Amino acid sequence: MGSKLKSSGIFFGCLFSAALILNIGSLAIDDGLSILSIFSDFRSVLSLLLLSAILFATAFIEPLAWLQPVIFLILVPVPLMNSTDSFFGLGFFAVAVLLLFKLGFYDRHRIAKATASVVYILAVEVIVALIHGEQIYMGLMPAIFIVGFLFFLFITFRDKLFIYLKEPKPKLSLSEKGLSDAEQLYIAAIAMGKSSKEISIEAGVSESTVRNTLSRAYKKFDVSSRGAFLAMVSDFEIID
Repeated sequence: MGSKLKSSGIFFGCLFSAALILNIGSLAIDDGLSILSIFSDFRSVLSLLLLSAILFATAFIEPLAWLQPVIFLILVPVPLMNSTDSFFGLGFFAVAVLLLFKLGFYDRHRIAKATASVVYILAVEVIVALIHGEQIYMGLMPAIFIVGFLFFLFITFRDKLFIYLKEPKPKLSLSEKGLSDAEQLYIAAIAMGKSSKEISIEAGVSESTVRNTLSRAYKKFDVSSRGAFLAMVSDFEIID
């Protein structure tokens, strides 16, 4: 079964594989080392190889999808340890946040989780600045810029982000369920949150007629009540 992050898994797997090849080529050309000695002596090469394999695996194994944002969150401090001015770590953080968003991590308790994400990147920057003996505000400036940029994207393009990052719901065809025209009309109205009374007024029929029609329609969905029907169709996009 494919992962929700199949495309990103393949993309980043290829990206890290390219970095692996470039790393091996650079070491072999600059240091005159054999491929065998490169794999045995350099942890960076082995790390890239492992990361590439894991990312490719996340593309095709659904339970492993969560490893993608976790990997990038773990990678955040790595380039910053070499240079507090590096934007690679901040880029890793931005990628991790977007992947978490696509996986639905921020759907519930959004404020708390978003705050925790911001605290994480700021804490990393502060710790790295202290390790390098630099002034804390110098380390915080790039992180604040990235966090501000992410909030700008969310505020400005929130509707489009939901469309592009959210997994589309599977479609549920009412006509394929064998519903009559009236049943389709009433079921679609129920899915929109309308009451039986509202439907009866709009359709110009009695409320009992609407209830009886809905009762027959529910049976075709193998449910027995409005609540059960709404719970079932919440994961689908109704068409027809």
